[in-house]
Amino acid sequence: LRGQAGSSFSFKVDLSNDIDQDRSINFSATAPEGWEVTFKPAYESKQVSTVRVKGNNTQGMDVDVSVPQKTEAGDYSIIIQASAEGDRAELPLRVTIVGSSKLSLSTPSGQVSTRASVDSPGKLTLSVKNSGTAPLKNIALSASRPEGWDVTFNPEKIEQLAVDQTVQVNATIKPSNKALAGDYMVTITASGLQASDSKDIRVTVETPTTWGWVAELQDRKS
Repeated sequence: LRGQAGSSFSFKVDLSNDIDQDRSINFSATAPEGWEVTFKPAYESKQVSTVRVKGNNTQGMDVDVSVPQKTEAGDYSIIIQASAEGDRAELPLRVTIVGSSKLSLSTPSGQVSTRASVDSPGKLTLSVKNSGTAPLKNIALSASRPEGWDVTFNPEKIEQLAVDQTVQVNATIKPSNKALAGDYMVTITASGLQASDSKDIRVTVETPTTWGWVAELQDRKS
């Protein structure tokens, strides 16, 4: 069966008792760490570890496999076993996990604001994380900003991001020479071919120190 991590997969199997006597048959499974395998008689909801099968009869069984959320993409093998009175049968099952693409953009401290002026650009550290179950490639940083503003990133691009990996990016935000004092919004986006995420950053523009000097000199001349 094939699906995404965090899902439950249900296999239908038949268990045959090939002798004339009724037997109690025990079930077990070998699966990847953290996976859960349960057994239920067909059309029943109760989980069991043993089932009674009449002689020369077949019992349908549902085998449910629960896969942890953080399982990486790939093929996985589960071996189910049935045993009774020295007899043993095994059946290999396979689950193919299809990776989910998810990208998270945040800041290490949770702060989503900065201060800046024309002569003193704002500095902000961003965290770009692969929060999915498949590797991400070619992630670019961009910004939606007021006209005349300049936003740069270091690094500008992340070539590859493994599952659960976080890369920090330094953003520099420089207001326009015409920007008046006040609060502005800059939207920063991290985007790749498979996923993207955005974060709104509030930028408080302050009066440049040079303006203060000019005002002070004018006061002195007057």
